Amino acid sequence: MVRNFRHKIKATGKFIYTQNRGRKFILVSIFLLLFVGVVGAGDETWINSKLQSHAGGTYKLPAGTFEIEDTIYIPDGTTLEGTVKNGKLLSKIILVDDAGWPSKKAMIEVENTKQKNIVIRNFEIDGNCENQDEIYGKGYHDMIMLSHPYNVEIYGMYLHDGLSDGIRIHHDYTNEYATVPTNIKIHDNVIFESGHDGIWIKHSSSVDIYDNEITLKGNSGIRLTECSNVQIYDNDISSNNRGFAGIELDKGASSTSMENIEIYNNNLHDLRCWGIWLYGYYKNGAGYDSDQINNIHIHDNSILRCGRSENSYQYREAGGIIIQGFNALIEDNIIDDNAKFGVAFEYWSYSKLGESYKPPAGEKFTVILKNNNIRNTVKSEYPKDKQGYGVANILDSNHVFVLKGNTVSGSETKNYLC
Repeated sequence: MVRNFRHKIKATGKFIYTQNRGRKFILVSIFLLLFVGVVGAGDETWINSKLQSHAGGTYKLPAGTFEIEDTIYIPDGTTLEGTVKNGKLLSKIILVDDAGWPSKKAMIEVENTKQKNIVIRNFEIDGNCENQDEIYGKGYHDMIMLSHPYNVEIYGMYLHDGLSDGIRIHHDYTNEYATVPTNIKIHDNVIFESGHDGIWIKHSSSVDIYDNEITLKGNSGIRLTECSNVQIYDNDISSNNRGFAGIELDKGASSTSMENIEIYNNNLHDLRCWGIWLYGYYKNGAGYDSDQINNIHIHDNSILRCGRSENSYQYREAGGIIIQGFNALIEDNIIDDNAKFGVAFEYWSYSKLGESYKPPAGEKFTVILKNNNIRNTVKSEYPKDKQGYGVANILDSNHVFVLKGNTVSGSETKNYLC
């Protein structure tokens, strides 16, 4: 089976790829067939040497396919970029077959923590997941994982067929990022079927994620864990009957606030489970205060046909926007033809995680639902749950909707369950 795939990147124009779902990825171009070849296993050795000699500057990967057996490390203040010609990505990094790496080891990392001014742009990364023994979503073979960096930009990349995260950037629990912005920009990338999150940003601030095209295989397309001052916009996120949420925000039991997050102008469609999932929980008896979540604004998104895939029917996960343990303003969205709920407060129940992942008890959470068009919500086939409602509150003991000017119509069961 051949899949045609379009990749839009502002800096370098249109990219056209053809993917053979077997072991090889071919860029369809006579030029590329002539010039893109496999250099050899262990190419990370000389790439790392070149990066060291260009530390603080820019190193351009030549045209070719580079097979790596170990991690590529980017020094402080350094740009790693690929070769581009006539709108084609000519540089490709691929993980060797049967890499056998431990968990939490990535294909590309920073050399040290708290590095600054890192740019990664304009090349392809192939996670080669079909030729690895490890399972999806368990931290094996992240494609790009940056620990505690500041001033990062990643763009013009094509990441595909991974076992874990496509791009993961994380900081610690010291809350330093609350006063020192991390300044992260991730834009104009195509991420096709990474094994966990397409983009996962954790404990960071001053983040912009935009103009990415993401196809899910594992967890979420874009995920924020306890971040602040973030904009997520103009992204297209879908799935091939795999994965969970298009956009996920999660807040756990810590003192970290999660505030000033704007999600807008995204096209979220044909996702196996949820379009947007706001997920706050307590764990092992510890929770958080409701006022730690402020100014979450979700507006002008298109959320279509989520939870309609066959695989979602064996679980409870389905819906346009599903919320637990969050305050938010949700307005001016089109939420159409989703399964189970259009917008709902609902507790996520997953037997492997247990009851400890409920929203914090004793706290009150409020969502203002304003001027949304919520239509044609259908039932899922999960037999035990309430379903087929445009707007539903299953957590009415401590979660409240404030409804203003919404148009809710065509729901298979009823338009409201509040």
